[in-house]
Amino acid sequence: MLPYKVYRLLLIIYIVLFGSALPLQAARQNEKRDYFDRWSAVPSKELSNRAVNLIMNGGSIDSAFIFLNVVYNRYVIDADDRQKQIDAARALNNMGYIMSFEFFDYERAYTYLSKALELSTTNDGELLPYIYVNLGNLKLTQTEYVNPESMAEALPYYKKGFYAAANTRQWDIMLINFCNMMWMSVGFDACVDYRSLAKEIAYFGRLPIPSTNDNLPLAQQLVRICQSVSNGKFDEALSLADKALAAIPPSPDSLRYVASVYSLQAFCLMKTGRSEEAITKLKRLLQLVKDNGIKDLETETYRYLMMACKEMSYSQRAKDYEYLYLKSKDSLLFGNKLASMERIRLMQRLSVANREVAASAQRMRRMRMGVAIVLLFAISVIGFSVALLRRNRLLRESYHKLYQTMQETIAPKPKKSQMNPRLRADIVGRIESVLSNPDELCSEDMSLGRMAELTDVSQKLVSQAINEQWQKSFPQLLAEYRIREACRRMQDPEHYSHMTIEGIGQSVGFHTRSNFFATFKRITGLKPTEYIKEAQR
Repeated sequence: MLPYKVYRLLLIIYIVLFGSALPLQAARQNEKRDYFDRWSAVPSKELSNRAVNLIMNGGSIDSAFIFLNVVYNRYVIDADDRQKQIDAARALNNMGYIMSFEFFDYERAYTYLSKALELSTTNDGELLPYIYVNLGNLKLTQTEYVNPESMAEALPYYKKGFYAAANTRQWDIMLINFCNMMWMSVGFDACVDYRSLAKEIAYFGRLPIPSTNDNLPLAQQLVRICQSVSNGKFDEALSLADKALAAIPPSPDSLRYVASVYSLQAFCLMKTGRSEEAITKLKRLLQLVKDNGIKDLETETYRYLMMACKEMSYSQRAKDYEYLYLKSKDSLLFGNKLASMERIRLMQRLSVANREVAASAQRMRRMRMGVAIVLLFAISVIGFSVALLRRNRLLRESYHKLYQTMQETIAPKPKKSQMNPRLRADIVGRIESVLSNPDELCSEDMSLGRMAELTDVSQKLVSQAINEQWQKSFPQLLAEYRIREACRRMQDPEHYSHMTIEGIGQSVGFHTRSNFFATFKRITGLKPTEYIKEAQR
């Protein structure tokens, strides 16, 4: 049994250590708070205005996202404050816009916009038209690259945005939603029947929109263009399109409207038999969006050129543009995510830091009030523990011996190999020979049974040899070898540059993109896009 003085010394040491931990914890909280205080002094409205100016004027998108993220996290800290809910909804709407059109992360964009919609439905009706137009644009863009047949799903968002803006007399955003509905009924990507918009067009005609509004002439021209196209008067639509170009007001999105009119003109030229003029118009559009670095419009234009060449039976040119379209699409969906990886990490770190600061502030307030109680409780626990230790030392020793005995009883015994080493080496050599043959390795028929057949060994022995040699199951070993083959093909652009990442995955035996990406990341520690980037250095 330990002397009483030793227990008293342990008690003193515990109290000293516990007391010294409090200022250290406070120092860590202050360090985090210093980081947070850099932004906390700036009002949310000013931060939001700075972010919007950066977005609209081509400034640092990273800085804009950080400003908006700080505004949103103020709502996380105090979710019951109505003004902070409104500010957070506006911040989330702009964050969704950035994710959609700057980072091309459509899943995260939808998450932000859905949360913004949830907050705005009960707090800020004036923001609803802006959220709806962003959701419509997101749905239109996302389905265009993933499932073009579903593009019409964007229409309900534009309709909701149109009526919500009309009810609150927000004419600019109302006209944007209206024009987007019109665009969906004409051109290469027409997915809505013009006649199904008759109710909205009639309502638009009755609205008291000021004649001085910059967007009104374009909307009026679009109605006439859609009516002409619907009636098959494509020459008339071409003439009206020239007027529409002149009616486009200067704005950050004006180039997108110009691109829409150009593609509409090309569509009408195709319908009037002037296919070469249509292709020339689309080439001019392609050069315009390239010069301005608008990647998503560049991808769209390649698709339009492909469609035009197919209609003219220019099979080779159509294949060339199809390749450029797929390449641009792949770059848009995956390349931009890779390039913005550091940005996303920064955003995640900022979000985590803000949440930690909020939680720390609450913990510190509680800590100051409860330090004395905690110390008294700790002293009581230690005193009780010392008494208990004195009385039950022998009992604890018996428990310890019993525990050791149980551990020895339940500890797994290492399994000894039952396979002859020579036999195992022979089977392993046969397995490696089969796996080094790409045709067999990547074959859809490759299975444990197929491996047993090729090695002329029973399935049980093949499985046992793999387990003893590599400590893996057959599917795990097969996946590793297939990933190695995929890596080799990714580093061989001479023979495989024509294939997409999904194509390479399928060529080595993976049936789905998600399975290939998950297995590749598990085995190599990198995504396929990250691996290709490292290999090209």
